[in-house]
Amino acid sequence: MKKYYNVHTIWLFLIVLTINTYLFGHFQSSGIQVVLFIVLIAIIKATLIMREFMELRGVSLMWRIVMY
Repeated sequence: MKKYYNVHTIWLFLIVLTINTYLFGHFQSSGIQVVLFIVLIAIIKATLIMREFMELRGVSLMWRIVMY
């Protein structure tokens, strides 16, 4: 299976997500929707880091379950 992206695009996407969460805090956004959105961003970032930078994409299911 061919990858249509590289590590640099994942890194840039993580930076954009980090800036997004910073801006929510900087502009003092509040509410349950904002909190859920920030938690969703954290889950996405953790998943991308585990899959791409820790290279857990091709390992056994047991290791992926342990890490998630």
